[in-house]
Amino acid sequence: MRKEPDVSLQQTRTRRSAPRTANPAHPRIVSGTRVRQNARLGSSLALLSLLIALSSACTAVTLDRRVVAEWEPAIGTLIAYPFQVPPLLLAELADEGQLYVLVTPERQEAALADLDTAGVPRPKVTLVPTTTKTPWIRDYGAHTVVRSDGGAELVDADYVETPIFRRDAPPVERGQELLYPGRSPEDDCTPEDVAKALGLPRVAIDAFVTGGNFLVDGRGTAFCTVAFLDENRTRITDDELRRRLRTRLGIERLVVLENTEPVGIQHIDCWLKVLDPGRLLVKRAPADHPEHAPIERNVAVLSRLSSAIGRPYEVLRIDCPPCGSYSDPATGQSMPALPAYTNALILNRSVFVPLFGCPGDEQALATWRAALPYHRVVGIPYTGWKPFDALHCRTRAVFKVGKR
Repeated sequence: MRKEPDVSLQQTRTRRSAPRTANPAHPRIVSGTRVRQNARLGSSLALLSLLIALSSACTAVTLDRRVVAEWEPAIGTLIAYPFQVPPLLLAELADEGQLYVLVTPERQEAALADLDTAGVPRPKVTLVPTTTKTPWIRDYGAHTVVRSDGGAELVDADYVETPIFRRDAPPVERGQELLYPGRSPEDDCTPEDVAKALGLPRVAIDAFVTGGNFLVDGRGTAFCTVAFLDENRTRITDDELRRRLRTRLGIERLVVLENTEPVGIQHIDCWLKVLDPGRLLVKRAPADHPEHAPIERNVAVLSRLSSAIGRPYEVLRIDCPPCGSYSDPATGQSMPALPAYTNALILNRSVFVPLFGCPGDEQALATWRAALPYHRVVGIPYTGWKPFDALHCRTRAVFKVGKR
């Protein structure tokens, strides 16, 4: 499981019901794997956030590539073993398409046994041998780029684990050592392993493009928090990062928003979801919660931006009332935990929403159904979901694109 941040750190960052009968036929196994080895924010945060986001907007140009959006047609889902999702989700994902399981060779039989128990037919399973050891395929897995000629590429970005940031910390400087709850260099090999399994080429970007903090609209706009810039500032300038995103991924506009957690991984997918090119779904925190003010400042920024369809973004809200508590790494005080209902997966015409066993679960499902009325919205209860690490973090779609 994702490690909780160390409270002693000075700078930290807090991330069907019916059983089925398994088909005894063998799954496909894809062989081959290769190992590769902010000034402090104060009372002017609202203005600063607006300036950051507006200055990120580039003049639109026609590029020859774009990053595929989450709602586009998919043929299956990537997930890592050992599974840190409930069997219900495995079965549901298999109903939607192929289940691509990242697994080390010595654990393949154990993975198949667990899938049998979950009722996943073996023909719906493709094993992808890899060195991956952690469940966060969203972060280290590969974004998909489509070229103007119809071909597709997987983005081979850098990954060493997800660092931790204080919301009020100054900007990271070149060469600065970041704080990680742990390091998993083996996960950096995943894009290569998946590209080989899918028969797709890779495009290297030589930057961190951590998936949970990089959401796209499929039309050249990406959303992230300041942490996305800070992670890359250890190596390259903001201008160089934007240049690489534009020329290699087709990202014409990078919308950078304020970090929301007092201390945390600051991933945007735990409080924002891009529903389509013109609409965003954003967490609404209680007025007395530490995340309330920064999220509301971000909403003010987003409401002033034009979407790819030529009008201001429509910002929908999803209530996330407190559910349980966690120890604030900055103060050691017990803080109310907010369920991450935006940390859901849109897969074709289905939406899988993490449920936390909280009073807000049913209202969250109703909000999702109202936002996407033509989708099947499925709640996935699991005791392993966290406020900063839930369903979206542990899954990634395989899109129906490219010439394979």
